[in-house]
Amino acid sequence: MEVDCQKILSKYYGYIPAIILPDKDIEICKRRFLLPQSENFGFCMASIRKHIKLKSSEAIFFLIDNKIVDTKQNIGDFYSQYKLNKRPEDAYLYIQIIKENTFGKKTDRIYRNVPWIKALESSPIWLD
Repeated sequence: MEVDCQKILSKYYGYIPAIILPDKDIEICKRRFLLPQSENFGFCMASIRKHIKLKSSEAIFFLIDNKIVDTKQNIGDFYSQYKLNKRPEDAYLYIQIIKENTFGKKTDRIYRNVPWIKALESSPIWLD
């Protein structure tokens, strides 16, 4: 695996090989990416997100070593620290993707036993 990664690094100078580790309920059609070193993580997150099927009520989060990735951080700078500190034997950048329902709509299951929400739903609201 190290030989393959070294070939990729020498052939595609300026790019970082990344392997995506999606959560079990995420459908992704591509798991290996070459990320440009000069870009920030926000750019790469947008590129990877194009290959994921999501509902409008779902959000994805990118984790590296179980920490959420800062979208403003430069990939090249982060990769040099990551490779030296965490995985000197393996040159791939492993990115875990998890999915959360963050933009969901109100469901009866959640709001069923909250009395003030029931009162708001049943009483008319007048706007002047």
